[in-house]
Amino acid sequence: LAAALGGILHLTSGAWPITLAAAALVLAVAGAWTTARAGGWPATDRYETSGDGSGDQAIAEDPVSLWNALDSGRDPSSPNITASAPQKGPRR
Repeated sequence: LAAALGGILHLTSGAWPITLAAAALVLAVAGAWTTARAGGWPATDRYETSGDGSGDQAIAEDPVSLWNALDSGRDPSSPNITASAPQKGPRR
């Protein structure tokens, strides 16, 4: 493939082969570094549950709050959805 493209793109002359090899090496090192270090990065707990089930019960007990949260653009999986969602009546 390199021989076929070398004739078409003329990558065998000049500094392009060295430049492309250096860029590929930089990308490979950056990918390896990211893979090695990603496990230690702080993770968000946005999608974690509290473990006691209180968030699920609050949503299950008051489905109106769930729909109000969806209507107002809030995250319905938030554990404090009943306190933060404005109360709205049915649309007419």
